[in-house]
Amino acid sequence: MFRKTFFASLAGLVVLSGAALAQSYPLAQVQTVTPTDLFPDLVAGSASVPSRYATAAQIAGSPGYNYAGALSGTVTYTFGNSVSNYFGSAASAITLNATTAPNPSDGQRECISITTSTTTLVLAANTGQTVTGGSVSATAGTVHCWTFVGANATWYPSP
Repeated sequence: MFRKTFFASLAGLVVLSGAALAQSYPLAQVQTVTPTDLFPDLVAGSASVPSRYATAAQIAGSPGYNYAGALSGTVTYTFGNSVSNYFGSAASAITLNATTAPNPSDGQRECISITTSTTTLVLAANTGQTVTGGSVSATAGTVHCWTFVGANATWYPSP
């Protein structure tokens, strides 16, 4: 009798333990995704610690932008990794010195548009990169773009 009770209790404990292990718990839900939130990129599905990250804009395929507002004099700007467009307005001619993103993706575009004429628009390369055609004389409302080619880490003027 003792044996039957012991094994029946043990079987019940195993069943209850299995039921407890089979329960699922919901993960915490992200309420708001901000432009600075990063998501891990598991290259080729590797479960190792990620070394590359993507922003929500990169995942969604929508280009990020920076609206600088009113500009004057000499302006310095560095593109963020997920920023494709830089917009600004100025009351008079300005000089804009922009620098490419530090870790661009292959095929990433960076475009600059200012509502007034700029005396000089210079796009300089970030570390380990090259820019071709990076110094231009810009006129009001003209958009100037460059596209990054990862194979040779070079930014080329593009339409």
